[in-house]
Amino acid sequence: AKLSLQAFGPFQAAALRFALAVVLLWLWAWVSGKRIEFPRSQASWFGIVGVAATGYGLLYPLQLAGLNRIPSGLSATIMLGSPVLVVLLSSLAERSAVSGMKWFSVALGALGGVIALLGQGGFIGNPSGEHLLLGCALTLAAAFSLAISTVITKKALAGLDSLSLTFWTLLGGLLLLAPFSLAEGWPRVDSFSVALPAVLYLALAGSACGFLIWNRAIQLSEPRMLAATMHIKTPVALFIGAAL
Repeated sequence: AKLSLQAFGPFQAAALRFALAVVLLWLWAWVSGKRIEFPRSQASWFGIVGVAATGYGLLYPLQLAGLNRIPSGLSATIMLGSPVLVVLLSSLAERSAVSGMKWFSVALGALGGVIALLGQGGFIGNPSGEHLLLGCALTLAAAFSLAISTVITKKALAGLDSLSLTFWTLLGGLLLLAPFSLAEGWPRVDSFSVALPAVLYLALAGSACGFLIWNRAIQLSEPRMLAATMHIKTPVALFIGAAL
C-alpha cells in the first residue's frame, strides 16, 4: 500500500485497485460459470451501500492518508485495535455478552502483533507532532470503519452470496471514490514502475481474492468469532517483507 502512494493519491490508489478488482471478479465469474446476482431487495441495497461506504469508501482513503503521515509500523499497530472493536460492536448489535476468553484471545493477538512489529523495527520514522497526531487520528478512524463494515457485512450477506456482495460493494466503493480521486490531480508518472505493480497486487490479492474469502468466512461464521483471526495479517506481512 505504501508503494502505491509513490505515484497516486490515497483516493486514486484505492479507486484504481477497486476498479481492477471489479474487472477481475467479473472475469472470474465468467470463466467459472458463476452468477453475480443483481440485488433485488431494499435491504440488500442498504447493506451494499453500508459496506461500500465503511469498508471501501472510507476505510482505505483514511488508512492510506494516515500512512502518508506516520510510519507503517505505527499504522499497523493502530489497526490491530480493529478486532477489539469488531467484538464490541457485534456484541452490541446482537445484544449478547462476550466471554472473557474471547476478550483474552483478541487482546493477546493484538499484543503479539505489537511485539512482532517492535522486533522488526516497525516504528522507524520521526514524523512531526502535527503529522503524528493527524496520521494516528486518520488511522484510528480507519480501524473504526473496518470494524463497522465487518458487522454490516454479516447483515448484508443474508440476501446475497459472497461473490455477489464482494462485486457490488467494490463497485460501490469505486463509485464513491471516483470524484475524490479526480480531484487529486494527475498521478506522478515517474513513479509508475513502482506504484503500478503494487496496485495490481493489491487489486488481485488484497481486494478481489482477499475480500471474497473474507466475505465467505463471515457468511459461514460470526464477526466476533473471526475477530481474533484478523491479527494473522501482521505476521504474514512481516514474513513476506522478510522474504522479499
